[in-house]
Amino acid sequence: MKFKTNFKDMREAVVTIGKAVKKNMSPIEISLVKIEAGEDYVELSTNGSIGACVKIQAVVEEAGSFVTSFSGINILSVRKCDGDINASNEVNENTLVLKYRGGKAKTELAAVDKVFNSVANPTDDCANVSLPYASLKSMCKDTVFAADDNVASDLHAIKVNIMDDTDGLLKFTLAACDGKSIAVRTAYAVKEGAYTGEILILPDVLKISLEILETEDENVKISIGNGKLFMETENARTCFPVLDKNYPDLNRILNAKKCSFTASIKKDELIEALNCASYLQQEQKASSGTEGFVSFKFKENAVTVGFTCMSQYAEVLDSVTTGELPEQNVLFKTSLIKEIVALYPNNNVVIGGTTEKNPFWLCCGEHDEYLYCAMPCRLRE
Repeated sequence: MKFKTNFKDMREAVVTIGKAVKKNMSPIEISLVKIEAGEDYVELSTNGSIGACVKIQAVVEEAGSFVTSFSGINILSVRKCDGDINASNEVNENTLVLKYRGGKAKTELAAVDKVFNSVANPTDDCANVSLPYASLKSMCKDTVFAADDNVASDLHAIKVNIMDDTDGLLKFTLAACDGKSIAVRTAYAVKEGAYTGEILILPDVLKISLEILETEDENVKISIGNGKLFMETENARTCFPVLDKNYPDLNRILNAKKCSFTASIKKDELIEALNCASYLQQEQKASSGTEGFVSFKFKENAVTVGFTCMSQYAEVLDSVTTGELPEQNVLFKTSLIKEIVALYPNNNVVIGGTTEKNPFWLCCGEHDEYLYCAMPCRLRE
């Protein structure tokens, strides 16, 4: 194998692959990377709980592949050089020599005598959908926070739902639920393939996959088949398994959404109030070990935001209210409601619900493209 490519491109490919390696890393096994030279490209790949491939342009004199340890090639990530990097194993097929910095720097990579399972590709009949990278990244950010942190929990997952919509479009939804809140984000895409259905994937794997695929203006092609989810752009792709968990029926919960009232509050004013509540929560936790809750008191055209267990803070925010307002204070976990409000896409946050014991909803978009549900908290008696 013999090729030449730009050092910066090679370095960036190593750094990108490293994101998957970090996720796949095992304390008893070395992480492998395959370097494959094709007609006019070099592809770096690694495999494990998440498979990842990154392709860069290259001048290839002799095609071939070479499997080595990631720790060896990762030395490139700590160097910043201009110019080309030349690679060859002509002298010894078990050693790939990398020369860079005008030939003044050299790294010799040793071949690893282990089987490398190539990263799977979607089959031609795999159903797929394409979404802009920016949209998909935003959808991920707007939902993963609501996934349960306990990796052993059935709720530690993101639900991907692809449904038929009108006029040849697909409705693409990401949803998360941790038992205290629900986050749902929806986008619409042109239908390609015949797949509709639901799958579950790990939240952190989705986040890492999007970091690997990072692009400014490309679409991400998403394919589902053979128990795997594939994501790819022009020069990068990832592959990871879907989950088999007893996830709750979110559609049943969402279809039961009821609001006997709504309150519209300026987002920036509400965040300022929640920042104060968050500060007091930290102070209380430091002094007493308890966290307390932020309270909402709904009145006609006003919402009072305060902090329980510490009476120093309460703030009245102007609001446009409709319907029958709850009589009791509504308590929320401060960090949860603050995170939901921060992600809300409009300048005015619309909160709706029924009583202090039932779910509260924050929705936005003509078809509820943004939908958040927060369960009120109750003080122990």
